[in-house]
Amino acid sequence: MSAPSPDRMVERFSPTEIAFHWAQAIPYIVLLVTGGVLFAERFFDLEIVSQETLIDVHRVAGLALPLCILLVVLGGDRRALFRNLRLGTSFSRTDGRWLATKALHALQPDTELPPMGKFNAGQKLNFTAQVIAVPVFFVTGLTMWFVHGQLLSWFVHVAAFLLVLPLLTGHLYMALINPSTRESITSVIHGRVRKSWARRHHPLEYGHPLGDRYANDSRSAESRKRRSQDRRSSAPRAARRLPEDEHAR
Repeated sequence: MSAPSPDRMVERFSPTEIAFHWAQAIPYIVLLVTGGVLFAERFFDLEIVSQETLIDVHRVAGLALPLCILLVVLGGDRRALFRNLRLGTSFSRTDGRWLATKALHALQPDTELPPMGKFNAGQKLNFTAQVIAVPVFFVTGLTMWFVHGQLLSWFVHVAAFLLVLPLLTGHLYMALINPSTRESITSVIHGRVRKSWARRHHPLEYGHPLGDRYANDSRSAESRKRRSQDRRSSAPRAARRLPEDEHAR
């Protein structure tokens, strides 16, 4: 009897994708930590670290974030990055079902989640939030830096921080602590994960039979939707031709 074949590794992220992840993750976390301490010091009227030091570090990280992202985009595989942008900000009804089922899955781990592609719905939420928040942080941060007394910019800056903080906390929990998903941290270090893990968590991307069946069902539904739209769009054209035909007769 032959021994079972070892669980081989598959690529999840390319070198460009790994570089992009850390190019935005490192300065972003520095920004959130320094910004959070600054907010706590002002809100609770205390001093944990010198405010001047915190502000200087915060500003350097704020300038480093878009610069690092730009360098990776210009020097890396832009096709892969733009594909991730498209996938990470595209939502469907399946993502809604995944989010609704995930809460139940936390209480009953045997609950079956809808199959996901390269990114699950939680990752998409975090990804989309960062796509929106980074420009907001950058513009409001520059405004506060160079235009004193800008309370509106400060409120928007803080509101964006309070919105992204729980999403980032959940992202870190799933990547570093949660037993079933923390294996994903290896994908942003050397780019690979076990094939069985990839097919279990991202079946639409890695060819799990469940994912294949779901993809076929989705394509069939999409095809039916397109045919229905074609029939609706062709109906007015036929109606417009009818008076012309009657006039010709």
